[in-house]
Amino acid sequence: MRSIKNTMFADHANRSTIALSIKLLSLSFLLLFFNVGKTHAMHNDRLIVKDGIFYNADTLQKFTGITSGKEQFTIQNGVLEGPYSRFYDNGRLREEGSFSKGEMQGIIYYFYPNGQLKRIANYQFGIKDGEMIEYWSNGMMFAQFLFKNNLENGKQIIYSRTGSINHVLSGIYVDGTKVASFVN
Repeated sequence: MRSIKNTMFADHANRSTIALSIKLLSLSFLLLFFNVGKTHAMHNDRLIVKDGIFYNADTLQKFTGITSGKEQFTIQNGVLEGPYSRFYDNGRLREEGSFSKGEMQGIIYYFYPNGQLKRIANYQFGIKDGEMIEYWSNGMMFAQFLFKNNLENGKQIIYSRTGSINHVLSGIYVDGTKVASFVN
């Protein structure tokens, strides 16, 4: 008789565990179903990044939304997609641009902490490609570069803080190697 009671108790416990598991699975499905396609604003410390994919730290689901704080990214299904902005501690803009499929895409603007433009660079799928212009903190042009596949390629002109060309540092580059000095 004792073995029958133990079997019945074990069977009852198994049924309770199975019922609870089904309820939790159903609840998880409903939560996932109603969150699909919704956009959320979330502070960056609520995200986890693994292999370049952003996950909600609370649910471990791929994040879709716009982050807030010093780094404001647009993220779709865990991947950086669309405009982004980064800010200094003083609240001024540090960098802004756009991502496509997790890679920097198009023109990216960089700024000094005082708000002065520091650099403008062109990116194609995360790789510098095209013209890049840098500025001194006083607003004068510092350098003009041409890039192809992340390497300097073409005429590079370096300027002094007063705007005159530095002929020693300027030159012609091919695949990242200086092949000639620039003579104006």
